[in-house]
Amino acid sequence: MPDESRERWSSKLGIILAVAGSAVGLGNFLRFPAKAAANGGGAFMIPYLVALVLFGIPLMWIEWTTGRYGGAFGHRTAPGMFHRLWRHRAIKYFGLIGIFGPIVIFIYYTYIESWTLGYAFFSLFGEYAKATDQAAMKGFLQSYQGLNQTHFHGLAVAYAFFLATFLANCWVLFRGITKGIEWLCKWAMPLLFAIAVILAIRVLTLPPNPANPGQNILNGLGYMWNPDFSALKNPDVWLEAAGQIFFTLSVGIGVILTYASYLSRRDDVVLSGLTGASTNELAEVILGGTIIIPAAFLFFGQAEMADIAKSSPFDLGFVTMPLIFERLPVLNLFGAALPTGNLFGALWFLLLFLAGITSSVSLAQPAVAFLKDELGITKRKAAILFIVVTFILCQPVILFYGHGVLGELDFWGGTFCLVLFATIETILFGWFFGIDKAWTEMHYGADIRVPRLYRYVIKFVTPIFLLVILAAWFLQTGPPTLRPGNVSDWGGLCAKLRAWYASSPRVFREGPPMVEFLPGKAQDAVNQVAQGYKSRWDDTIGGPRMVQDPPIKWEQKSAILAGFNQLLEKPDLFEQPHFEDIRLPGSVQRFLRTDRAKWSKEDIQWLNRAVLETALPMHFGPRRAKIVEVVLMVDVADPDRPYILGTRIMLLVLLLGLFVGLQVAWHKRRDVWDRTEPLEDQP
Repeated sequence: MPDESRERWSSKLGIILAVAGSAVGLGNFLRFPAKAAANGGGAFMIPYLVALVLFGIPLMWIEWTTGRYGGAFGHRTAPGMFHRLWRHRAIKYFGLIGIFGPIVIFIYYTYIESWTLGYAFFSLFGEYAKATDQAAMKGFLQSYQGLNQTHFHGLAVAYAFFLATFLANCWVLFRGITKGIEWLCKWAMPLLFAIAVILAIRVLTLPPNPANPGQNILNGLGYMWNPDFSALKNPDVWLEAAGQIFFTLSVGIGVILTYASYLSRRDDVVLSGLTGASTNELAEVILGGTIIIPAAFLFFGQAEMADIAKSSPFDLGFVTMPLIFERLPVLNLFGAALPTGNLFGALWFLLLFLAGITSSVSLAQPAVAFLKDELGITKRKAAILFIVVTFILCQPVILFYGHGVLGELDFWGGTFCLVLFATIETILFGWFFGIDKAWTEMHYGADIRVPRLYRYVIKFVTPIFLLVILAAWFLQTGPPTLRPGNVSDWGGLCAKLRAWYASSPRVFREGPPMVEFLPGKAQDAVNQVAQGYKSRWDDTIGGPRMVQDPPIKWEQKSAILAGFNQLLEKPDLFEQPHFEDIRLPGSVQRFLRTDRAKWSKEDIQWLNRAVLETALPMHFGPRRAKIVEVVLMVDVADPDRPYILGTRIMLLVLLLGLFVGLQVAWHKRRDVWDRTEPLEDQP
């Protein structure tokens, strides 16, 4: 085994700060305040603390113990560690999730992290100063993301900041554990906490809103923390709290396993794990809960604050907070007026950048450790290979951000794999490794004793809790999510097109009213499809019918539905000529006049179906009524489906590559995999 594989943390403080750096990320300062405020305020902390005690802290101890134990046999990643817990040839393949998940998260996390670096510069130099309300600031963010060109022309600026962020991650990875990750966290974490304290103090000392004295920080803290106990009756609140614990502690990802594998056999994992979890909770609950929601309450009021709390974390961090800092009172220092909004805005995004980079480098370490320690590749070559592969995989997230690629990656890497991996490792640790052996291993070198109650929590409560979450997901949303797309939906759309073109003579003279409103690509696709059908009509006394279904290309399908989505997003939809020809139902017209920022993906799909049903009327007899009913109940295929399919194919190729790498490691390093004694003394 190469000498470099024996790399260790230089101090106990280093490993605690590194694990805290992995856990303290964007979710602490963006996701937690929004979830707490939107789910009962102070009442949210009840299921939050229950989840922390029943599976957050136990999972921390499980991963610290498993990591140190596997590291004693020379394994730095989950496949080898799982093989140590249960000597079965197949179990190592489940450990691949602990490498696959972090890579997937790293692919999109670094891009989001680069936004924080870009916005730190924008804040410092007042680039978004002209955006004075939520809509304008959201337009600025969307322009930066390449979704429109109101402020930026293309992705050049966003890509430049992405390259800078990616190179910063590469530099840390090249330096390794001690000189790279540990060095970064020793500097970044104290600076992060210092900035958070400064921002919290600034928020807490803000004067009341002059226009409405009731909008003050004290009432804002009340909005955040006063309990609404009726929310506890909602099971979604409990699931949200459990999900937040997963995100905030970085458990179930595989990072802590790798970090703990660099411990020596006599290092304490009980106290270190508890200290790392406590550091993260301090950042999230005390600091994260003090900055955003109270400040937003003061400047925007309770009504708008409720909408802000339910908005996405991206809107909170990159739309609401810049507006808040822009409105901070000017600071008079030695007779000079300082634009404090620029300064505090830059500090806010620097805080997010530090939280992001300490997390992203931790996401890279399992894959680098796998290449180096299992395949015997040198540290430099392992880092280069990881950098090249992930840089290529990052491109779809940047280039196709508006087509659901990031959301797809976040689901598989940051949600599904996370819960599945945590469930597997908990069952392995408590049942196959054995709770007696696990309890002894956990306390080897420990300075404190874990309460005996946790023997039963680790063996029974935590795995049952996780299995219930997995079962609920599979029963409620599993099949439609796992299915790559509903191709049969296009039968409904084609039937509507057939009936529409056959039953309306006006179509052949002037063109369909709806097509007049669609973008050029969608118009061309509709006309091409319709002409294919028109050429096959058999007009008989019984009415028009199709002789044969012509094929429809994927490009045409995507263009048609993307066009309908763009149509619904037009701000002047009701002012379009001949709009009354569409004859939308009253429920649809009322819904179209609501705030479109609140529309979900399901709302868009429902509107697509409603508009298609109205614009493409079907005239079937009683015998076909059931067919019509079935067609209308089926979702219209997602216009972003080709991008989602491409993302899933990319992930499948990545998983197969890891599978092959594990097979090579199994045959190449059998001396490590088959060891019956650890490299260091046993307890």
